[in-house]
Amino acid sequence: MRIEVALENNKPIPEMRLIKFRVDTENPAKTPHIMLNFWTITHTSGSTIRSSAAALSWDVVPQLYNISIFLVGRLKAASAQSSIAVSFAPVNDADELTMSALLPTGFDFTGAITSSVGHEVIATSLETIRVRASMYANTKVDIRIENFKLGQLGGPTQFNLVTKLNNGKQMDEALRYRGGFRLPGHLRVQAQRLTSVYQMDPQQYPIASLWEARMGEPARAEFEFTVTMPGKVGDMLKLRSTPYTLYGQGFTIRSPKEVVTAEIISFSVGELVARLAAMLYTDTVYTVTVNVLTPLVPLPTDSMWAVEIFDGNALASNTNDAQTVGFRLVDILTLRVQANRAPPRAEIQAEVIVDPKKLETDIVITDRSSWLQFYRELPVLWWGEQRNYFMLTNRGYWWSCSSST
Repeated sequence: MRIEVALENNKPIPEMRLIKFRVDTENPAKTPHIMLNFWTITHTSGSTIRSSAAALSWDVVPQLYNISIFLVGRLKAASAQSSIAVSFAPVNDADELTMSALLPTGFDFTGAITSSVGHEVIATSLETIRVRASMYANTKVDIRIENFKLGQLGGPTQFNLVTKLNNGKQMDEALRYRGGFRLPGHLRVQAQRLTSVYQMDPQQYPIASLWEARMGEPARAEFEFTVTMPGKVGDMLKLRSTPYTLYGQGFTIRSPKEVVTAEIISFSVGELVARLAAMLYTDTVYTVTVNVLTPLVPLPTDSMWAVEIFDGNALASNTNDAQTVGFRLVDILTLRVQANRAPPRAEIQAEVIVDPKKLETDIVITDRSSWLQFYRELPVLWWGEQRNYFMLTNRGYWWSCSSST
């Protein structure tokens, strides 16, 4: 770079007068060679050199460029065990990367590992990790770090990245880097209930209201939750459980003091989305209620629930990472009781027919005063305390129980 400064009106500068001026410039990518890292100045008058000088320039701290930090683990909520992918291009060759998580607080790299080829964790110290990785100037580096704890609460992230040689000499850096991911807050589901259509109206269904929720029937699901990041007006609350059919009618969000206004955007098999018209605060327990059609899935772990809040960012502002276990559902048995005759106060022959379908457990049939428990491998069964027996015969998938009294 060369700059020429000409005096106006050829007005002479008095001897020994201090001259100052400012130059806006841009540092090179790294410190130039020692023979080139000088500033020189020459004072000329016409073609005559009157004076000259040289001064050593400053050292340039090379900056990593083309940096990206992505949250790639399956779990993404604050304080979860997860993984990140770090990529960048260095200016100088280096042998290791030191990475420190500044914000949010609570990152813990203890026990972390690398899954990218040729990389190895050297040491960890809570929010700082050192990774051995051969890095070459202007060549993209991709490092994947797994099995560490994310920061608390959630929010924008901030990292320091520094590359060094094996002897500890620093080469490149990127301090307080803010261009990474936004850490989702933790939406904690602290209670959940599934109420069958019969349990909602026990007066109309006095017997059926005693049953647990069954597969393939209408029900009402409720989730009590808290958030670590505020939910703003206009954010989207999303409920998702693939096997369930979710309905918009009856959907509500409540706090202990009031109903939180929300507009249903969409609902279908497996998902419901609603736009918040009021804030969700971090110090409040909320209850979300949605009407559903239960699936033909008996195991709770086969119907996990995701409760998330989105604000337009690629990652949720709050999430439970779909870690809320679903509800235990009961299959609907086919039961038929019949008698050839039914005179009052008489001993009769009765037949009880049950279709156990694919059940592997014992089947219990109850009435108000006695119970019957039978096992598939036993031919003789006892009814109550009277030792009257039932004969059990196999008719394909149907079981027939015949009373002797």
